[in-house]
Amino acid sequence: MKNFCGRAWVAEHPSGTEAEWEAKGSKLPEDEKKKFDREGRRLKKVKGG
Repeated sequence: MKNFCGRAWVAEHPSGTEAEWEAKGSKLPEDEKKKFDREGRRLKKVKGG
């Protein structure tokens, strides 16, 4: 979840810092975390992983 979500965050915050990401990532609601988990697993299947 963290890598996929982090990539989305960086795309929206290109000059954001790691500390800003950590603060945001740690406060994600459970439903958002699950959404990113599902999308990450879907993409992994598409890539054959």
